[in-house]
Amino acid sequence: MLARPAKAHERLAQAGLAITAACTILQIVLGGRAWQVAAALGLAVFIAAAWSRVSRQARLFAGLAVPGALLVWLLAPAPAPVLQAAVGQSTQFAALLAALATLRLPMRRSPLMGRAAASLLAASPGARHGTVLFGSHWLSLMFSFGVVPMMGELLERAGLHVRSSTVARGMLATVIRGLAMTTTWSPMAISFAIVSAAFPMLGVLPFVGAGMLVAAFLLGVETWSERRVVTEPAGPDAAPVPASPSDRRALWLILGMSVLLFLATLSLHAATGWSFMACATLTIPTLSLVWALAQSRSRQREDGHGRHGARAALSHFFEVLTETRSEIFIFSAAIFIGQGVLAVAHAAGLGAGGTGLPGWLLPLLCLVTIPLVAALSVAPTIAVLIWAQVFAGTASALAAPLTHALALTLGWSLAITVSPVSATLLLAGAMTGVPPREIALGWNRGFVLRSGLVAGAVLAGLYALGC
Repeated sequence: MLARPAKAHERLAQAGLAITAACTILQIVLGGRAWQVAAALGLAVFIAAAWSRVSRQARLFAGLAVPGALLVWLLAPAPAPVLQAAVGQSTQFAALLAALATLRLPMRRSPLMGRAAASLLAASPGARHGTVLFGSHWLSLMFSFGVVPMMGELLERAGLHVRSSTVARGMLATVIRGLAMTTTWSPMAISFAIVSAAFPMLGVLPFVGAGMLVAAFLLGVETWSERRVVTEPAGPDAAPVPASPSDRRALWLILGMSVLLFLATLSLHAATGWSFMACATLTIPTLSLVWALAQSRSRQREDGHGRHGARAALSHFFEVLTETRSEIFIFSAAIFIGQGVLAVAHAAGLGAGGTGLPGWLLPLLCLVTIPLVAALSVAPTIAVLIWAQVFAGTASALAAPLTHALALTLGWSLAITVSPVSATLLLAGAMTGVPPREIALGWNRGFVLRSGLVAGAVLAGLYALGC
């Protein structure tokens, strides 16, 4: 009796989110406020239908969005445009998160991912730490925090149990750090969409290129500073990882697909002038669906059940849309909460440029406060959105947009490793039996301090150069 209503609610949530994504794209392509209204209604249907299936934190954020919007209405000089823009951002982020979720379908069924990840563990003991760090960094470009359970499973198969092996835990911590630093520059991450919206004057290629170099530098420093953690024996459980079925060609194929996806999105962006976020919302699910259908066709050649497999692939394609339901709640609500906080700050005379702080200090404060907020179990989205909107009105951000943009994404990257409520650490905690807070402040505290100091020096240098 209870299964049918739950199934109906899930279908309704899928339909609402699909309408949100489709109408968001149509509004960008065709223009007209009617599409935005339809997208907002679709998002409302999704929220109502998915309410009982999201995390407690997601419901809390959704509840706080209401007083946030009320504060804007009461305190902002022109509340209607602010709230309308917030609704537009919410639907765009919801559409992008739904698009990103579709990547899980082909990845989940692809043997390529397992072989690519296994090739990282097959590296020699002396090179394994750096290989896992950089390899997980690149694999997470498409697979996101799914890299954590995948690598954990491979370690288990190799005889290193994450609940008892210090080496396995060290490797898992390395995976988390490599994954987190992808947020610094990945054009397929929600962080990129938020920061790009805040700095429309910053080109896609300069942002991605600079972020990639900074992330590589920080990972290089981490490889050097932690080179003894994984590679030197610490007891009987620290034996070299046995060879797993691996294929470096699979790793390069995954990386090649990531590059092609980026180039396709960039080409669409250049040809149409649409935002990169809108283009990604189109290209990512297209790739996911084509890949999933190709997998079903391959199974047809093997076992003759391809037609049923194709129908199942289409059905699962719509099912995975709502797998990021909690994230959609949090990101959508954070926009209104952030606007409410800004409205209060402006009403109190603490608006952008009114603090009297030097311009070079703002990016450094941003870099420090975002991980601090995350360590208190508050989603870093709130701090990022507030800082993004503060930056948008400062002369220092206009003079050095790249520095301020990287301050946001670097802060978010570090926040992932110290947030006890991040999906990454929750997964790691479930696998290891270690509380996520201990992973955040025990495993990753040194990494955040080291990387924060290096990142601060990099930001100071970029600001001095006027970047």
